[in-house]
Amino acid sequence: MAVDRNLKKRKKREQKRTARRQERNRLLRREKVEDYSWFASDNYHRGEYRSAFNWAMKGLKLHPSHERSYRIALSAAAILEEDSSILTVLRHGWERHLITNKQHLYALGKLAFKQGNHGLAGETLQALFQRPLSFYGRLTKRDQKDAERYLKLCRNMELLKVPEPGAQCL
Repeated sequence: MAVDRNLKKRKKREQKRTARRQERNRLLRREKVEDYSWFASDNYHRGEYRSAFNWAMKGLKLHPSHERSYRIALSAAAILEEDSSILTVLRHGWERHLITNKQHLYALGKLAFKQGNHGLAGETLQALFQRPLSFYGRLTKRDQKDAERYLKLCRNMELLKVPEPGAQCL
């Protein structure tokens, strides 16, 4: 009986230590994210967009749904005009539900299509048309027609997908 009691006490102490350590780590992570966000913002305002993008992405790795880091990374990537960077940030925003603008959603679909990721392109463009009230902003008529065309092409690509060799057909 005394052994069980001691084991329970030891286990409870360990749980408390673990909880304290986890809380300390959470606080340190939040502080790091805020520091990274501040570094990104500072570099962005000084015109060092590559550095701002890198700091913001570091912050997003620690806290994937950090809104401020996402906005800075997206703005810096847009100024750098690198499609791969913009696609990376927008894909991250799509996965974490950070995209709120129709233009950003259209850009993600368009870039994903250009990169050959027809599944992602179709998914985002379909969301653009199925849930238009979920996103703010407007698309120009030209962008809307392009989005419809991209969506049609994505659907056709999905239908034309050839099964992998060795895969069984039903």
